[in-house]
Amino acid sequence: MGLRNNENILFKGQKVYQKKRKQKELQVEEIKYDPDARKDFLTGFHKRKKERKQAKIKLAKERDSKELKEMKKEQREERKQKIKEAVRNNVGADQSEHESDSTKTNNRILQSKKFKTTVTIIDNFSIDSNNNLEKLLTPKDIIQNLKK
Repeated sequence: MGLRNNENILFKGQKVYQKKRKQKELQVEEIKYDPDARKDFLTGFHKRKKERKQAKIKLAKERDSKELKEMKKEQREERKQKIKEAVRNNVGADQSEHESDSTKTNNRILQSKKFKTTVTIIDNFSIDSNNNLEKLLTPKDIIQNLKK
């Protein structure tokens, strides 16, 4: 133990000088002063701050758009599920019910002192649904047919 303490005491100065030599070797020999680089660094604080702010805004917009896309996707899936359920519920229905649903009629009766008029409104009317009807008659054609 005595020997180690003695070595530590004797070589303590050497360790200090080794450390100083190493620092001197790592020291930069020449410093170049670039006024343009200095100016960019000093005036660039505002620019860098704006860039960081814009990056945050961009990330927030991307996050919002992703959330919106996910929300729309979920809504589409829900609509698809509702349609599938509605189709499953209506599979057992008769064909006649589907036909009656597709061609709904509304009857209105209009009465005056002399005349009684019944108006029938047919929804989803198509020419193909009436077999004997070749063309739709205009009011002029109707009047001409009545005169004959």
